[in-house]
Amino acid sequence: MDISTLLEAISKLLWPILAILLVVLLYPSLRKVIEARGFTIKVGDMEITVQDATDKLQAQIEDLQKKVTELRASNQQQAQPVLTTAPEKKAEKKPIKTILWVDDKPTNNAYEIARLRDEGYQIVQANSTDAAIGKLSSRPESIDAVVTDLGRYLGSQFQPAAGIDLIKSIRTIPLDMPVFVYTTPQSASRNKQEVIAAKGNGITGSPVELLEMIRQYNN
Repeated sequence: MDISTLLEAISKLLWPILAILLVVLLYPSLRKVIEARGFTIKVGDMEITVQDATDKLQAQIEDLQKKVTELRASNQQQAQPVLTTAPEKKAEKKPIKTILWVDDKPTNNAYEIARLRDEGYQIVQANSTDAAIGKLSSRPESIDAVVTDLGRYLGSQFQPAAGIDLIKSIRTIPLDMPVFVYTTPQSASRNKQEVIAAKGNGITGSPVELLEMIRQYNN
């Protein structure tokens, strides 16, 4: 065997070994990056982590499965909202075209907002009650509905009833636009009566039901 053939044979053996060695050496760093869940993707105009996207998709899949089961059991054509206190839409009611979405962490709602925009709705965002009231006061004629979370942070202080307080503030202005609370299923179940008392139009923890509430108001 000549020297060139020997070197070629050795190189063929060395490359797989070097590749394996490189993976072994880099694995701890790669694992930290993966566990940090630092990868991000774009959803609409928001950037969220891959893990958040995965969790959100899983939650929506579970929600859809639940709705399908309920529909089959009740033999209905459409899922009914958890709560709706709005009267039947009258001729003078303004249809929903622009929605003010209030949440201190907008990326929580990236998929829902993207879906609404795909359906032709305009979305304006605010991350606090004060910011929301400011937008409503300055341009009430251009906002047709409000979607708000229930609890959110103001600085380091958590306000568990921020969404209900926002409804009260909107009714005090006064504005009669529909206001929907979007929270967890557990919170939706616990806070129905508070939303009714504050003259809110609905509360749900289901993305499917939230979209149905908005669509139903326009029908």
